[in-house]
Amino acid sequence: MSHRENDTNCLKNHIVNTSPKEKGTTFNCPVCQRAASPLTPRTPNEKWAEQFLLNPFFLAMSPMGKNKGDRFCDSCLYTGTSYKAKTFCTVCKEALCTSCDKVHRKNKATRNHNILDISQVSTDPELAVSFSGGVTCSDHLDKDIEYYCKGHNVMCCHICSFDKHKGCTDILKISDHVHELLVQNEPQSAADRMQQLEEHLFKYTEINDAVLKKMEKELDEMPKQIYDLRKKFNSALAQLEKRIIIEKNAILREQTSLKNEEKRKCHFLITAIRNSHRHLEAVSKCKKSAHVLITLNKFFEQLDNYEKTVHENFTENVSVEATLHINEQLMVIADMPEIQMGKLEVREYRQSHQVVLPTKLQQMMRVPRNGDSNEQKDNSMYGPDPLKKCKPEIVSKIKTKYPDTRIPAYEELSLLNDGKIMLLDSNTYRCRLYDSSHEHVADYVLSSKPYDVCLVEATKVAVALPQEHKIQFLTIDKGIRPIRNIDTKLQCTGLAALSREQLAVCGLKGDKLCWGTMSVIGKETLLSEICSTIYYDSFLTLNSEKSRVYVSCFDPPAVYCYDLQGKLIFRYENQSLDGATGVGLDKEDNLYVVGSRSHNILQVSPEGNHLQEFTTGIPKYPRAICFDSSGQRFLLTNSNGQESFDVDIFEMKGKPTLKTVFFLT
Repeated sequence: MSHRENDTNCLKNHIVNTSPKEKGTTFNCPVCQRAASPLTPRTPNEKWAEQFLLNPFFLAMSPMGKNKGDRFCDSCLYTGTSYKAKTFCTVCKEALCTSCDKVHRKNKATRNHNILDISQVSTDPELAVSFSGGVTCSDHLDKDIEYYCKGHNVMCCHICSFDKHKGCTDILKISDHVHELLVQNEPQSAADRMQQLEEHLFKYTEINDAVLKKMEKELDEMPKQIYDLRKKFNSALAQLEKRIIIEKNAILREQTSLKNEEKRKCHFLITAIRNSHRHLEAVSKCKKSAHVLITLNKFFEQLDNYEKTVHENFTENVSVEATLHINEQLMVIADMPEIQMGKLEVREYRQSHQVVLPTKLQQMMRVPRNGDSNEQKDNSMYGPDPLKKCKPEIVSKIKTKYPDTRIPAYEELSLLNDGKIMLLDSNTYRCRLYDSSHEHVADYVLSSKPYDVCLVEATKVAVALPQEHKIQFLTIDKGIRPIRNIDTKLQCTGLAALSREQLAVCGLKGDKLCWGTMSVIGKETLLSEICSTIYYDSFLTLNSEKSRVYVSCFDPPAVYCYDLQGKLIFRYENQSLDGATGVGLDKEDNLYVVGSRSHNILQVSPEGNHLQEFTTGIPKYPRAICFDSSGQRFLLTNSNGQESFDVDIFEMKGKPTLKTVFFLT
């Protein structure tokens, strides 16, 4: 068994003996006695030791006096016994018990070796490295590493240097390479970076406490929100009950009066019929035929009237049904299972951090496994880098240079069906159509400077022309052809399609930036005045569900988020944002705001929280942004044609910024 395997087993035994098997996530370090956490605490604690690097260089740097463990005799360990070591041979680099020490001193081959007391080893870092077992070759377990191969970035023993690395020209002795590192001040650089990491982690713990406190406060308020909601429901139902009782009493009084009047009429008719019947009986006994005939004629006339009145007003098929009509939405809520009424959701948003790269010292520490000098270190147990975030990288460009000397300046763009792209050139007042291969298809010259374009139907687009107070519709099925224009009250600078029949629009009305909706036949509805500004440069976009509208304001730079009823959800401002223009959303509905003056793109969460800032690869004068259907790629235009004729295509690389921590339903 090598010293490295022995140390791993030693750490494993320490963890198993000191950490609880169930629900344990930490153990005390045997060197410094501080709590240590494995990278995957949910794995059995028998496997935690494999997740820690046992490096004698670090052991040598640590205070030896804090290591309370005893060293056993290496010679006895080979025979299966363990006795406490008393001395240490610096030549053999083995710890010796009292008996083995005597044999070592008597043996002819070892009698002249330098043997020290164990207590002397603790005070010398170089001896401490040897005492801790050294670093042995993975191919030759009885050989210590002596050389470093720069080409393969591995350490090896002298046998490997003549075998696997015999063709390498940049092999150095470990001592020489360490001297180079010391001259380059690599240990100090590593120490500084570790200090930065430590400071960052301390700051993170403080932030964590603040976040936990904030979350606890917000969670504590949630039962009150339910109480307030229940109070509103109870109040509304109480008002409904009160109104129903009042209406019930009024209806009952009215119906009672009506029914009593009908009863009175019934009794009146009954009395009249009885009187007529008695009169008929009396006349029947009369001997004068003429008098009888006259009376009978009058009686039959009255009888017809009685029957008509009874059949019209006093039918026997009378019934009354009282029904309480409850609003269907209220009944849906009343019948809804509790689990569907609402859920508690907690989301965590993390800002980006700089990833700390490995130093040369860390690279030099790497030892090959199983003798494979080209093997890369396996990081599968560590999972993805927790500091890695989304970063946009340019993956291609769209070449759009004119065949003559004209200079384009692209104000806006839109991704159409089948990967087609439409660009608006504010210098030449042109709509430019490109196919999915980024080849130019057609141009159309507009009557004034265009500011925004959106896809309305499969082959129809709308273009905002604020200087003329109009929106022009174009068909793009065969080239580009005009369809019709509609007039606008706003000087429309931004638009997006809510449906085939309705657009969301934004623009200036006097010195006010406003937004609203407009039908394709020209019916305009102003929903909200946003702010005061004199700039035309305002853009608009919708979220994936088309339930939110995002409007940018150039100056003062900000983005406003509204629902479709005109209610402000949030306003986003940031000191890093200057000259807000283009706005777009990725597949997570994170918002991307283009700073045309600050030359950057800022990423904002769906709740309006700042996530991170992108500056790398952003052109000098960014203007418009548009995501594709996947939400992973976006196009970015450059408003200054003198700088570039290209439209850059970026792809989001890395881990999504939004991280859902947990849901409670």
